Amino acid sequence: MGAQNVVAYSACGGPSVSRAINRVRLHVRSRPVYLPIILVNGQMKSGFRRRLLSLVYSILRVRILNALIRVPLKPLLPVLPKSIGDKFPVSGNVHLALPGLKPLVFKTDGRDSIASRIYWRGFHGHEPETLLLYLQLLKRSNVVVDVGAGTGIFTLIAGAESKDRQVYSFEPVPEIFDSLRENIDANGLENVTAVQGCATNYLGEITLYVDDSLALPFTTSILEGYRHASRTIVAPAMTLDAYVEENHIEKLDLLKIDAEGSDVTVLEGATQVLRNQQPIIICEVLYTHTDKPLQDILDQTDYQYFYITDEGLLPRKEIKGDHNYVFRNYLFVPKSKVTSELSGLTIAS
Repeated sequence: MGAQNVVAYSACGGPSVSRAINRVRLHVRSRPVYLPIILVNGQMKSGFRRRLLSLVYSILRVRILNALIRVPLKPLLPVLPKSIGDKFPVSGNVHLALPGLKPLVFKTDGRDSIASRIYWRGFHGHEPETLLLYLQLLKRSNVVVDVGAGTGIFTLIAGAESKDRQVYSFEPVPEIFDSLRENIDANGLENVTAVQGCATNYLGEITLYVDDSLALPFTTSILEGYRHASRTIVAPAMTLDAYVEENHIEKLDLLKIDAEGSDVTVLEGATQVLRNQQPIIICEVLYTHTDKPLQDILDQTDYQYFYITDEGLLPRKEIKGDHNYVFRNYLFVPKSKVTSELSGLTIAS
């Protein structure tokens, strides 16, 4: 499926942009022109190198300049390096077309990496195998919780697919939460509740380790050393059990978790929800990081495990992440719901 793309232009100072471009030329004259593309999310060992990259990236995000570069590039995408579609920033309004729905709007200043990939590759720009499954599961889901919502792709789809559905979206990092809220408002989703906080296994406050990259969403984890954190923030800590009880959510149907290595603590704080409401769960599984801990906690429940791939759902007795990180997500389904909820879905042997 393709995506419709609309760019909102704004005025920019010509002289200041020209000066910035000239400064960049001094540093990159002997380098490949795709330097900012292949290094956007890389680790900068040199402070100068990072400052240079930040400057180039900032210039590429200027809306009118951004459009002048990327619009001619888009028709050439099939013959260009894959890194362009993965890394080149897009500034403006990006529209995602979905069957039967009004196109979703992602407002971005060029930092939203998911919106950028959607611009370049449409529906296939972000976990298409999981999004296809998600769309099918939504048809049976009246209440959805999105933990680790980022800038909101799963939240927006859930909210737009049915205005009668209630969606609760959790995101703890202030900059990312602001982008999430902006996208919710841009799509007029009054049925979505955005919660700025961290779903975990206790109530109070929690320290988060943020790996500031040039693009959103930042990699953020409660685990010190999980990635190369450049700063820490303190966020409200809450459990899904407490939130569900306080907000009188009687039947949670679908739970999506992408918590950057702390998915287990999300489930530890949702034991009552798992036991009493038995939601279907889409969860990221990271090879050697979260697969065994997830297995330990879910083996104590009545859930079955399915690995989400582009060939369908693969039944698994053991939860094991993909060491190549091609397909990162699993579907966990209560045994009592396997037949009814998975009917019509492709289950590979």
